[in-house]
Amino acid sequence: MKSELSRMKEELLENVADVLRYWTENSWDAENKNFLTLGCDNLPLADGRRSAILISRVLWAYSAAYRLTGHEEYLEMAEKAFQDITEHYLDQEYGGIYESLHADGTPLKAAKRVYTQSYLIYAMSEYYMASMDAEALSVALDIFEKIEEHAFDPEIGGYISEFTREWSPVETVLQLDTYLHLMECYTNLHKAYPDGYLKGRLQTIVILLLTKFLRPEGCLYQELHTDWTATEDLSDRFADDAECCWMMLEARDRICDASMDAIITKSCVNMMRHLAAEGIDPVNGGVFDRKNTDGSMSTDKMWWEESESVTGLLYAYRESGEEPLLKAALDTYAFLRKHIMQPGKEWYWRVSADGSKVPVEDPSRPPKCPYHSVRISTLCVPLIEGLERRAEA
Repeated sequence: MKSELSRMKEELLENVADVLRYWTENSWDAENKNFLTLGCDNLPLADGRRSAILISRVLWAYSAAYRLTGHEEYLEMAEKAFQDITEHYLDQEYGGIYESLHADGTPLKAAKRVYTQSYLIYAMSEYYMASMDAEALSVALDIFEKIEEHAFDPEIGGYISEFTREWSPVETVLQLDTYLHLMECYTNLHKAYPDGYLKGRLQTIVILLLTKFLRPEGCLYQELHTDWTATEDLSDRFADDAECCWMMLEARDRICDASMDAIITKSCVNMMRHLAAEGIDPVNGGVFDRKNTDGSMSTDKMWWEESESVTGLLYAYRESGEEPLLKAALDTYAFLRKHIMQPGKEWYWRVSADGSKVPVEDPSRPPKCPYHSVRISTLCVPLIEGLERRAEA
């Protein structure tokens, strides 16, 4: 398995170059100085609409790739993405970022989703750590303050997700995605700006995930009512469990609270034991999309789900040393590399259980980004190097 990890590391370094070359050539519009949103067919959307989630993830990917490799061309592209965001996407009147733009750059959807706002914090903090551009940190902190001002509801004791453009709340359930990606972005912001108040808010989110969203069997509720009771959706999306695993372990290392370390580590490893037992396709390899509320399995496999599952399993192996978790990670990576990764290109979006490609029907559902396809490299390459050093010690 050591040789497999070493080969995986080299392949993941090549993957960064392949994916970002594709995005530079197919998403960057040099004439208009903005990034085009690509559909799940890896081509620009026909109507030219542009997504805030996409541009934030583009900024994050180039910034993270620069921090991994030191290649200046990635920092140059990150600067272009940063300028695209600050010139076109920021809501100068009410704060935050527009959800999407028309092709001409005017707002298409101006309502605020915490999920989308969180990606801007994630991207801006990463770009700040790559460039030391103080404006990027300022933007990230402004969005953080908006979220804390408007999204945290003291009566509920948690974060609500949906708002009008003016930040008036829209009634909704408590969404797992909101909590996962607040944990993700607050962790990254704390790396850039190690502030005590920010650390406390991150700790609150981790506690809510552990005590409210985490189910006894080692998976997560997708949504909860505002009184923290379960909705009718009792599905288990395995890749969300994997994201939670590695994100929470990263958060643990920022919180640095000895009273929480053991429960965080145990919970994260248990989530990946559950994934390895319930989510792995025993016939074809790879991780299933989800186990539905009725107990049936959605057996298609999406690009982001396989990527995040590999990362979560590797993080859990690093913590536990359990060989079955390493085997599950390597087997899932083998499926991903054979059926979804495309050398020299962005990855394919979705395959069936046996790895055959699922045709694209609507390119906008979902749009693509170089976030999951790059992040497996920026996280797993250093992780594997750490495992190699540990083995040599």
